[in-house]
Amino acid sequence: MKWTREWLSLRYRFLASQLSNLDLQAPDPEDLTPLEEEDLLKDLRGDMTSSRYLGFFTRRGLINLVDHLGLIDRLRKRGFTPHLDLRTGDADRQLLRVYDGAEHVPSRLLVEAAARIDMIQVHTEPDKEPGRYRMLVIDWLLLQNPKAEFSGYRPRLPGQNYPGLRLGAEIGEIFILIAMRLHCDGVLATPQYYHNGVLYSRKLRCLEPERQGELWALERDLSSLSLAEQSWAIDMGCVEDTAGEIYRWPAPPMLFPFNEELADYISGKPYRERMTRARDTRFFQLDMDRFERSYEPL
Repeated sequence: MKWTREWLSLRYRFLASQLSNLDLQAPDPEDLTPLEEEDLLKDLRGDMTSSRYLGFFTRRGLINLVDHLGLIDRLRKRGFTPHLDLRTGDADRQLLRVYDGAEHVPSRLLVEAAARIDMIQVHTEPDKEPGRYRMLVIDWLLLQNPKAEFSGYRPRLPGQNYPGLRLGAEIGEIFILIAMRLHCDGVLATPQYYHNGVLYSRKLRCLEPERQGELWALERDLSSLSLAEQSWAIDMGCVEDTAGEIYRWPAPPMLFPFNEELADYISGKPYRERMTRARDTRFFQLDMDRFERSYEPL
């Protein structure tokens, strides 16, 4: 059954509300190593260097979450044997990986996310000091299907070794649920490539309104190309601004807010005016000769 993005969000939030903190911090039967006193103290403090993901979730707890949401069953029906792997030793780079099977090799990697909790400054009002907000920051997100092949229907995108997993909306909602459970003010994601920015913009907005306007200007001026072609054109340096400078994707941070001030910021008149001004004053052109020489579909 296909869900619209709004219904998916509502459904996931309802299902997640049925899980207690105890469900999300359940001990992992695969880990028989007894906790030392210092580990217990770290967990109580929410210390990111504890064995828990983002200082809160156990491995079993995350499995309980994605299983309750129906995601494990969906992966199994597609022929995968999902196996969750966590790397929580570095507070600035908490790694979550899902493999197809217990063999943790790149050719079996389905999901990889690098995330952290951080305090981020945001100028929500130009005449005031920036506010500091607790964010779930996603620095890197990879979703891929090693069993699929590229085709005219599913062309290769920049940065891809395999076609996408087609679970982007679901994984995005899971990280929103994680951030909400951790009482964050929002989720901040960094789209590494232009096509990520376009896909993220269905749910998120660039932290800087000028970057959001720039993204929409690119979509407007490259509309004769498919999304894959647009992303490759930018990645290969085939897009120029009106000054003749090659455009480079800046990987702008994009925000999904829970905090009322942040929500008002990205929906407010000052943000919209700056965004619209950037969209209406930025123009881009494709160097078609260079693009045709460089671009090889698939």
